[in-house]
Amino acid sequence: DAALVLGEALDFLGQSAEADDVLVTATPMATNDWQRTKLTVRRAANLFRSMGDAARADAVIDGAMATVTEPACRRELQALQGNHLLMAGQVAKSITLGEALLRVPGDAAFAQASLDVGVGLALAGHTRRAIDHVNTALSARMDLADEEQLSAVGIYLVAQTLAHMHAGNLERAAEIGDAGYRVSVEKSNADGQAWFASILGLVYLGQGRPASAVNMFREAATLFGTLNHPGRRGGLGGIAL
Repeated sequence: DAALVLGEALDFLGQSAEADDVLVTATPMATNDWQRTKLTVRRAANLFRSMGDAARADAVIDGAMATVTEPACRRELQALQGNHLLMAGQVAKSITLGEALLRVPGDAAFAQASLDVGVGLALAGHTRRAIDHVNTALSARMDLADEEQLSAVGIYLVAQTLAHMHAGNLERAAEIGDAGYRVSVEKSNADGQAWFASILGLVYLGQGRPASAVNMFREAATLFGTLNHPGRRGGLGGIAL
């Protein structure tokens, strides 16, 4: 547990390589599948998001899948694989993997898969199904009654905003996004604020509000930059539009 906390703290501070060193050192000390899974998820996320090393992230997950036998743990690792596929632009593969995980409801893997399938379907133009999936994802996440998991609820609202935007429901998208943005600001949640600013920039563009959109993209780029997050490129790209 100490290694997980330290690894997350170092990642947050932008010391991604140091975070990876801590997690590598701790991995052999894991005594059960749950510990191995938590360390793997943290390390792979750090490699993929903060260090931009998708190949090593995939290798870390594959290594864990070769040793972890607990079904719930394997589902969590597969959900992470699906998320990374989506983020890497391999939408069809992400949807296929996610749909397999949706056969068993009620856990964090189901919630994550519902989220990723919903986003993937939105990007693929299947907006009605996408909205259904992101709504299911949010409900599933809330039902977990797990503080650690509930801390990530904001990204589910970002996904709802995205799905409604692609469906042309711009007013509803702006309503969800604005509410999430305000809460993130009130709670000084820079990560959530960055994500909502990023998606609201796109929504505002669709509404014909370019000045407001640029302000949001600029804010997203700045916040993601302070978080050492690759989302900064999206914010800069939005400004260029």
